[in-house]
Amino acid sequence: MMDKGFIIVNPDRNRIGAIAAKSGLKAIKLGMRLNTAYTPKNCRAMAERLTGKKFKARDYDGMIAALEEYLNA
Repeated sequence: MMDKGFIIVNPDRNRIGAIAAKSGLKAIKLGMRLNTAYTPKNCRAMAERLTGKKFKARDYDGMIAALEEYLNA
């Protein structure tokens, strides 16, 4: 029997969180909700924690840009 799963060894949890928050913010910007965890407040809190910047409540473009900069660093 073949296993079809995979395991991430020694993941950079902050990087994975940044990717998740960025995709959540993109969905929110389009008017979608991925699930109850991806609220604007939660995604903004993650973006602020990772980038060290403060954002206004609906500054989705600024948060996405800051997370993109964080991921490219």
